[in-house]
Amino acid sequence: MKPPKYLAPALGKGLEIIELLANELEPLIPAQIAKKLNRSTSEIYRILLILNNRHYIKKMAGTGGFMLENKLLSFGTKNSSGQNFVNSAVHVMKELTNQTQRPCYTSILADNQAMIVAKTDSNTGYEITIKPGFTDSVIDANSGPAIFSSADIVMQTILLNLMKETNNEAELKSFMEKVDGVSQNGYSVQKFKSVGISAPIVHASNQAAALSMIIFPDSNPDCSIEELTKRVKKAALQFQASG
Repeated sequence: MKPPKYLAPALGKGLEIIELLANELEPLIPAQIAKKLNRSTSEIYRILLILNNRHYIKKMAGTGGFMLENKLLSFGTKNSSGQNFVNSAVHVMKELTNQTQRPCYTSILADNQAMIVAKTDSNTGYEITIKPGFTDSVIDANSGPAIFSSADIVMQTILLNLMKETNNEAELKSFMEKVDGVSQNGYSVQKFKSVGISAPIVHASNQAAALSMIIFPDSNPDCSIEELTKRVKKAALQFQASG
């Protein structure tokens, strides 16, 4: 078998580093990266500097280790959150809101944030005051556990690394327990002043997303939370099928 006609050794090493770090939960120092890739430290050091300067990876303060930056994650969301996705979301949510008279919204993973891209308000006077384009951290957003659950393993690893920088162990544990609940049940229910139901959307576009419904405390309780949860899950599955 003949070797490839055109070779790009530096590019190949750079991709090896990115693929390695995508599967690591903790930062790796250059010597660890070299050992795992069966290369010398001097062989990969310049490539690490380039990837760091271009914000594909970042050097962690204190440890000297490298981890993936969220630049790759943002590429994925920019390529798959187009108008067709939003149109599908609006179509599904309008039907769900008409059935339940509850406001709904769809949010996606944008960089390391949960961003609302579409919403529908009921004609009973209940509406969501936040508008499309609003962002919140995934760990704090009502839809966060469902969005995280719908992301692939590479995106989940990047998000976890980012969360470790700004959240303590107890906060991460609480969030991952909610994610486990979504994985087991197909939805999350979070109760604050209102009740938020979210279901993950595993779309053909590979866009990490969630469909959510808000139940206000003084709204007409003509339908139980259990029944509304079933309808949100069904709508999320319908959204997936539309992809």
